[in-house]
Amino acid sequence: MEARPEAANLVRIYAALADEPLAEALARCGGMPFSQFKEALTERAIAALVPLRERMMALLADEAGLDRVLHEGAARARAIADPILAEIKRIVGFVG
Repeated sequence: MEARPEAANLVRIYAALADEPLAEALARCGGMPFSQFKEALTERAIAALVPLRERMMALLADEAGLDRVLHEGAARARAIADPILAEIKRIVGFVG
């Protein structure tokens, strides 16, 4: 694999997408012609990404849900940041 870093990178991506150890991916794909391996890699990538895309599209379709999550996150962030900012303002002298 060291002689072909581009191939090594693709095999690592394949193994990650297949959720299998690198040695197993190498055993499965090691003797394949590069064109056949790239086709197998493409199929793995599609299989991994389609569910993510579907979930993302469902989340984006729920505008009320997105707004709720954003407002809740902003409230949590304010709860953490407000005391810190108040202390900084006190130290700097912005608060009487």
